[in-house]
Amino acid sequence: MSSKKLRAGESLNAKEKTVHDQGLVTLLRQIHDELDAAVLEAYGWADLHPLTPEREAELLTRLVALNHERAAEEQRGHIRWLRPDYQAPVPAAPQAAQPALPGTDSPSVSSVSSVVNPSPNAPATQPLKTENSELKTPIWPPRLPEQVALIRQLLAAEPTATAETLSACFGRKSPKRTEQIEGILETLRGLGHLSGD
Repeated sequence: MSSKKLRAGESLNAKEKTVHDQGLVTLLRQIHDELDAAVLEAYGWADLHPLTPEREAELLTRLVALNHERAAEEQRGHIRWLRPDYQAPVPAAPQAAQPALPGTDSPSVSSVSSVVNPSPNAPATQPLKTENSELKTPIWPPRLPEQVALIRQLLAAEPTATAETLSACFGRKSPKRTEQIEGILETLRGLGHLSGD
């Protein structure tokens, strides 16, 4: 309040002067004015400093016009990145194979081939052998990253496996799981991590 009165050329009463002095209002006002000047100069609008109500209206008009101009540029594909080294998208270099994602460790398979492509006399839910040599049927992970990691691991042992044979590795038949695996296979083919059928 005291700052507004001073800007208007009005004098302060004793209470306002105390608050003004204790709150370092003059110092804050000076810093605020310097900041305004620096921002206006950065925009190339130094002619608007110091800001008055009329100049504030002109500032708002210029900002709206600049916003429309930038939006039109972005629609044409020209984006003015503030920090291009960090923000601008960089095309990814092609990779032969994507490394496993951290935190998506699944049981390491040592006899995947017999599971993915079982012999005609073998049961449909033949167990996988894990690193600790325990025999158990793997569990279909609930999250997509783990699902992708496990399917890629199985495909490393049997690249021609179908969604149905891969789904059979996880116990009884499940149309939903088979559909999920088919989606993963399509995605991997689309990314170039699998050859087309």
